[in-house]
Amino acid sequence: MNEILVIEDLSKSFGAVMASDKVNFSLKRGEIHALIGPNGAGKSTLIKQIIGEIRQDSGSILLDGLEVSNQNVPTRIRLGLARTFQITNVISDFSVFQNLLLALIGIEKKEFTFFSKAVSNKLLVEKVNKILDETELSEKKDEVAVRLSHGERRQLEIGLALALSPKVILLDEPMAGLSVDIIEKMKKSFMKIKAKVPVLLIEHDMDVVFAIADRISVLVNGTIVATGAARDIRMNREVKKAYLGID
Repeated sequence: MNEILVIEDLSKSFGAVMASDKVNFSLKRGEIHALIGPNGAGKSTLIKQIIGEIRQDSGSILLDGLEVSNQNVPTRIRLGLARTFQITNVISDFSVFQNLLLALIGIEKKEFTFFSKAVSNKLLVEKVNKILDETELSEKKDEVAVRLSHGERRQLEIGLALALSPKVILLDEPMAGLSVDIIEKMKKSFMKIKAKVPVLLIEHDMDVVFAIADRISVLVNGTIVATGAARDIRMNREVKKAYLGID
């Protein structure tokens, strides 16, 4: 099955406000699918339903063919649905390399009496180095986490998410507050990561979205009004009017 995450007729209302109105979309293996829309469109509510923070009124969420709509957040994470800030625990006094190594030790339930034994484990070290490459952090591997910039810490958080070997990564505004050079590194990182783990991306930076997204869905007033490749979304009249502000 090419679709790893499938959302079917997902609806959620808060009183008279319809935050999600029979939303249908999917995330395919090997892709970045961006979800965009104006403020108040319902993006955050939709993501919270997917991860399990908010229970939908109706509809379903399928992860790799498994219905997860009624599962709690920890269960969805164990099943392979990762949202970075929920599963990261950066240790400030540890280096980037040590943070990733410790995450892998925990995930793989390896028992090491001393940390040095883990460092000598070639397979674990190879996995750490692969994540460092995927997150564009190889040059920072010996940097203590507390000294990382805001953007570099974001990169490390994504690396810690990858240590979980998730089936899907949800990224909510990952570029917010980042410098231009870090944004470029993040874009390169996402292009590497998507081959391993598909990404559902919420992002306000349209230059980033149009540069890296394989597909884009536009959410307006709780409804998906368009889904397609970047060139199709750019030309869509309803999108221009509702989101880009162009008649």
